[in-house]
Amino acid sequence: MSFENALHEQRAKPSAFQLTIRPDNIGVITIDVPGEKVNTLKAEFVEQVNDVLIRAQQHPALEGLVIVSGKPDSFIAGADITMIAACTTAKEAETLAKKGQSTLAQIAAFQVPVVAAIHGACLGGGLELALACHGRVWLTG
Repeated sequence: MSFENALHEQRAKPSAFQLTIRPDNIGVITIDVPGEKVNTLKAEFVEQVNDVLIRAQQHPALEGLVIVSGKPDSFIAGADITMIAACTTAKEAETLAKKGQSTLAQIAAFQVPVVAAIHGACLGGGLELALACHGRVWLTG
């Protein structure tokens, strides 16, 4: 399967990122990849994260964002290996990486504090996402 076909196929899936605004004006972005035991980063998530950040920015009284996992035992277990394997050229891999870095830069520059609430595995791109946030909290054990 080509990189473009993989990207198109993944875009047809429901969003793994849901935004809820609490009564205290804190936004909660829940990451929950449908049908998978753990969250892994996929190519279509660039657009999904951008969409959820735009919706959060439109909330006039927003005071902060918290990024959490909808999975019981992990935050983000890294990138989806099939997404990486679908890149057949260095240019495709570079394009994918640049899109991801652009999204992380948006999080880092977000207008209100963004905190990653981490529990369980936080690897690779999941760790990069957590590091792009203004703060991180985690549970052990």
